[in-house]
Amino acid sequence: MMMAADPSVTSQIADLALYATAVTLGVSLAFALALVGTVRASEARRDGSAATALPWSILAFLGYAAFAALAIKGIIVVTTK
Repeated sequence: MMMAADPSVTSQIADLALYATAVTLGVSLAFALALVGTVRASEARRDGSAATALPWSILAFLGYAAFAALAIKGIIVVTTK
């Protein structure tokens, strides 16, 4: 005979799945923005357009900073629990 799962455990598992999905999307978006910024800035510099390269470089920097912050936050969460 199979017992029903405890509602609190079911709620915790649902929360875990939701948070894991949100974090995965956030980390993926941050890294994607960093890559897009890097590639577009490189193309703009290669074409000789420094004015166009600056906003893309800023986007790349912000994307890498967000990715690093999320990675550090993840390490902190894993090591403190």
